Amino acid sequence: MHGHMTRESSKNAVDAAVMDGVRGNLARDDHALASVVPVLAHVLAHPGEPLVSDEVIARMRGLFTGIAREFPTSVDVAATDAFATVLTENGDLISHCYAAGVEGAITQSLSENHGIDPALPALVQELIGSKDAQIAELAMAFMIAQSRFAEGQRRNTANLFELPPELFDAAVSAWCAWADEGGFADINSAETKLRSSYDEGSTRLGLINGLLSAIGGGSQVFSEIETAGLAMFASAIAKDSGQPRELVILSCQTQQSLRLALTLKASSRSSEAILRQFAFVGRGIALPPDFDEWSAEQASDILAASPLSARASSHG
Repeated sequence: MHGHMTRESSKNAVDAAVMDGVRGNLARDDHALASVVPVLAHVLAHPGEPLVSDEVIARMRGLFTGIAREFPTSVDVAATDAFATVLTENGDLISHCYAAGVEGAITQSLSENHGIDPALPALVQELIGSKDAQIAELAMAFMIAQSRFAEGQRRNTANLFELPPELFDAAVSAWCAWADEGGFADINSAETKLRSSYDEGSTRLGLINGLLSAIGGGSQVFSEIETAGLAMFASAIAKDSGQPRELVILSCQTQQSLRLALTLKASSRSSEAILRQFAFVGRGIALPPDFDEWSAEQASDILAASPLSARASSHG
């Protein structure tokens, strides 16, 4: 009996040590990820500092300029550039645009290296042919929205009306304050028109969420990037794991393999399914010992304890 208890205590101690090791590794990876937005914010506010490549900064400026162009003051190029600079002061918007850029780059890579159509992966094509009219309609609308997203990423531009509701509201509110300081006329009527033109359900992310809701408990069918495509995959995993979608996208980067593995485990994917996804994208990963035996709750607890997860969740 004593020997059995000793072995159990030893196993628990090993498990605790493994958990501590995973937490430490995740904290290290998260620290690198968390530093990106402050660096981007600093460089966008202070052009010319060589902290980030010119290509990344040009891409980010293009996305902010694209959003600024949707406002009435965009008839004046100088005003558009000035307001785009104002938008770069919003850290949450920087984070969103950065994640969108990462998503665009990975989507393009999947197209070039694996033949996955950026707008019409196999599963979406199947859903368009669904006998359920609602699902077929949502899938078709998503394909069109995803095509616009992919094209926008190729052209380094973004659309105000594709932003999540909280960021759309922040952008419009920022414009109203900035336009008022600049003495622009008809601000109230312009704001009313902007807000009445926004429909969360028709945005790309809104359409994905609509599809996931319409399909119901079948979100597991989106577990494989090769059939679902990155956009649907990321939203399904975010929904099932409770992690913010932007963080799921960022975890798909090569240097964030541990976070992606934990997120997939938290969404109740098996170790076999997790390894299959890593193999598909040509990435190796050493899973923690006894990862097969981990529960989704254990992975969720480790992710929830991460300051980066908590901070991202507080931002929607």
